Amino acid sequence: MGHQIQDIDSLGAGIGIYRASKSLGKKVHIVLNEITTSIRPMVERFMKDDEYEKDLFVTSSEAVELVDSTTVVIVVDVNRPSYTECPELLRLCKSVVVL
Repeated sequence: MGHQIQDIDSLGAGIGIYRASKSLGKKVHIVLNEITTSIRPMVERFMKDDEYEKDLFVTSSEAVELVDSTTVVIVVDVNRPSYTECPELLRLCKSVVVL
């Protein structure tokens, strides 16, 4: 999960974590509430690519519904909880990693 109003470096960091996690056999989602014009071409490209799960991107409300006792949240490209796409997710999860 990156910061609100994601830009290309936040999206790129999320995709990097996605690829690393998938290589370890983990189920992964990227929290993305708003697809801005700066990231729209890349998001559309990932959504059309069969290498990426159809549920690669989830909204905050979808992410909150997916949380269970084994969920790990990895935060990229942001240093304040209030700036993340879903601050509530940080409170719900026992494991949070900030990169």
